[in-house]
Amino acid sequence: MARTINEQEYALKRSEILDATRKLLYRKGYDQITIKDVIDEVQISKGAFYHYFDSKQALLEALLERMRTESERLFRDIIGDTSLPPRGAPTTLLR
Repeated sequence: MARTINEQEYALKRSEILDATRKLLYRKGYDQITIKDVIDEVQISKGAFYHYFDSKQALLEALLERMRTESERLFRDIIGDTSLPPRGAPTTLLR
């Protein structure tokens, strides 16, 4: 029988793996991170890791995609903020 996946649980666990990878990336650097580091940090099995990501490269690509999406959202919010002065508008100098 085919395994059913709870989409919300899947997304939460995948996000948890990405969060842990981001922490490890800052702490150790990409070349020093192993899949074992990630599974130890998240406390999942190796099989569970491969359920979410095919490889360390796929994990990095997913993390970069997430960071790109977060950056786009941040910039979209800044651009849409009407309380900020328009680009090129003179600003008051503090003395």
